[in-house]
Amino acid sequence: MTRVGIFPGSFDPIHAGHIAFACAAGKRLKLDKIFFLVEPRPHRKQGVRALEHRVAMTKLAIKNDDHLGIIILEEARFAVDSTWPKITARFPGSELYMIMGEEALHHIATWPQIDEFVDTAPQFIVGLKNNDDKADLQEKLYAMQHTKAFPFVYHIVDEPQPTVTSRSIRIKLKKRIIPDTITKSVAQYIEKQDLYMSGAT
Repeated sequence: MTRVGIFPGSFDPIHAGHIAFACAAGKRLKLDKIFFLVEPRPHRKQGVRALEHRVAMTKLAIKNDDHLGIIILEEARFAVDSTWPKITARFPGSELYMIMGEEALHHIATWPQIDEFVDTAPQFIVGLKNNDDKADLQEKLYAMQHTKAFPFVYHIVDEPQPTVTSRSIRIKLKKRIIPDTITKSVAQYIEKQDLYMSGAT
């Protein structure tokens, strides 16, 4: 059975931390393929760059790794009732894993129609920012399972990853500093399109 990871996010911009987490998740669960699911209008985020730019940067960042792919949502954002059936239909017979950062997972219980998701939920792969926080994360996940009636199966990726965020990269880019946590091709695209170089971070 093919094992497929789905990694939703804004990727504004995609960076070394995203790639490292995806690869670590793939190694941890022996995934055959991992797809970055670029959301047009991500939950809880305002002012993201145009979808076309984020898709272009993601394609550039993963172009040299055959195990990584990209999915573009037709909907404005991930929705249990409309998005998930399309994903499952795209990968019939595959074992699906939802790859999520620790912060994103904390909000999952507030998603609309989350009760319906429980019935067909994939296994979750959760990234850990700091190994010292592993016990705390496990406690929170246990609480979600038992007090919020969301009995999902999860796996924690505790392999060290770059401590970088998209926001920290945007702050540097606004100062016209090109960080080494984005690939050369992505940096070139950002400079050519004059993204993040002015305005809000």
